Amino acid sequence: MGVGSREAWYRAMNDQTLGRIELCSALAEFSALANRFNQLTGGWVSRSFDWKREIFEPIFQAEMLPVEVFASQAQAAADAAATAAEAARASAEKAAAAADRAAELAETEPLVMEKAEAAAAAARKAAEKAAEAEAAATDAAISAAKTASSATAIEAVQELPNAKTAAGMAEEAAAAAAEAMADAIAAADEADEIYADITAKRESAEDAARAAEAAAAAEAAGDDDEEDE
Repeated sequence: MGVGSREAWYRAMNDQTLGRIELCSALAEFSALANRFNQLTGGWVSRSFDWKREIFEPIFQAEMLPVEVFASQAQAAADAAATAAEAARASAEKAAAAADRAAELAETEPLVMEKAEAAAAAARKAAEKAAEAEAAATDAAISAAKTASSATAIEAVQELPNAKTAAGMAEEAAAAAAEAMADAIAAADEADEIYADITAKRESAEDAARAAEAAAAAEAAGDDDEEDE
């Protein structure tokens, strides 16, 4: 590369750097004006055009709304989490009952053991998810209490998402518990069907054996009569 070419290259790099600086300055100025306009319109820009909505909208809400509004939302999330936890506990109890039913059948009929084990595994999963839902409900309740006791609306806005996130986790765990409960009940029902089928076949075999014995006895009695004659 000759001297002239090197100088031109350096000038081009310098121009590129200056261009980037001017672009960044323009973007910063535009952002400042847009943010100012957004503030003057009460967050209209962020709501309408998604201009840093996740950052600015809670701030605008905090400036316009009292702590009680956010506390109410956090409490609603905590209540939803508590409801989900209760549903998860109910699912776990039903799953445990199904597993117990299958286990009782397995005690008298080993051929249903596989289904009993499947029901027990599903019941354990339901119990785990119920525990997760209860833990999330506790977190939501704590966040709701913190939101309600916030000194400023900004603090309440910052704490509110924690309550909503915990509520979402509780609802997800409750859904998983309900699914596990369904699996446990299905396995127990299959164990019932297998047990009933085996019992029916056994009873049929016993009836056939008794009938064969009766027929053999009758035939033997007939032979005895013929010998007497």
